[in-house]
Amino acid sequence: MVIYALLVAFEIPDLVQSIDGWPDYASAIIFEFYSDSSNLETYFKVLYRDNADSELSDVTANIPMCNGELFCSMQAFQNLSEYYRPLPDFNTVRFSDI
Repeated sequence: MVIYALLVAFEIPDLVQSIDGWPDYASAIIFEFYSDSSNLETYFKVLYRDNADSELSDVTANIPMCNGELFCSMQAFQNLSEYYRPLPDFNTVRFSDI
């Protein structure tokens, strides 16, 4: 379920090849993080494996916010994280008078 939620968040749920549309038991999603020491920019890549019989494949270029690039900017990752961050945050709820 978590893998499918990540695929939906990154707008690539169509990568799932199973009959029922859910990732198989041995599916995997891996995030690789990179930095460019020449300009101090940071990037990420997303690798996906659909099942135990498939190889990991780089799906970064399939992610719409990455615009077909092989390395996606960390700013895009941060924007996505902020969009899906639940509000209010835990401490606000914990210390409120509700």
